Amino acid sequence: MSSGFPAGVRDGDFVKFEGWDVGGNDVGNYYSNLSGATRIAALKAATLQYGSRFFAFNSNGWCKTWSKLDAGMFVRANATLYIRVEYEGWHFVPDKDSPGNDFGNVGFNAVPAIVQEINKRNNPYEVAGFNTNGWIKKTINSSLVPFPAGSSQIEGTYVRKD
Repeated sequence: MSSGFPAGVRDGDFVKFEGWDVGGNDVGNYYSNLSGATRIAALKAATLQYGSRFFAFNSNGWCKTWSKLDAGMFVRANATLYIRVEYEGWHFVPDKDSPGNDFGNVGFNAVPAIVQEINKRNNPYEVAGFNTNGWIKKTINSSLVPFPAGSSQIEGTYVRKD
């Protein structure tokens, strides 16, 4: 991911971007019969359950997915964008990296796309972690270093929990 993302605030398993959206990348509009906090709670629950199909949504009910995200995709909107950052089996460390020890780059920066590529490996458990720049790691250094200046709450390193 490139720096220059809008400022987000951690909200449980998500990072919330008030007044922002990502143009397009819509899977569908859900829970139109709900509003406010009830709708957000339902969208969060659906995102956590169906995270491989969509992993972000806006407060207007549009669920979203992408394999690559960059700061230029963010647009000012009359909505709040929620991007999932916590995934089962992985521990997310925002704004930190583990340089070196790479198997290679998968060419994606969206967590579900990276995990899907890891799971295609002959031995996916040989991957100890990955960062949101798409680099999958053989090992994770015990002392993580800061991501490049200007990183956001959705950039960082994922460490396998097992």
